[in-house]
Amino acid sequence: KSRVTKLIREKKVVLILKRGRPVGYFVPWDEACAGEPLKKAALETLMTALAKEREAKGVSEEVVADAEREARAKAVQETRGVLGPEDAPEWTETSGAEWVRKVRKEGDRSTPWAM
Repeated sequence: KSRVTKLIREKKVVLILKRGRPVGYFVPWDEACAGEPLKKAALETLMTALAKEREAKGVSEEVVADAEREARAKAVQETRGVLGPEDAPEWTETSGAEWVRKVRKEGDRSTPWAM
């Protein structure tokens, strides 16, 4: 607890970890606000602190953009192909148009927007 108090007094942005994984940030606050102004000010404070830290470490905007692009590509790679042919055999046996025709024949021809 004494370490936390010290960090709060230093008025620095603190990364909060749980079991070694990031779960949030503590962003020091100088004035009391409520609602949207509070959220906006907290975000601006965080973005300013991150920009200063990035600048101090020599990380350019291009590097950040590359890291974001790589993270998105990795997420796509990890989630692509989650369902295999064995999970939905009807998807591989017929074309999309045939599947739509089959569904329309089996079900009601009304549409959700038809009243």
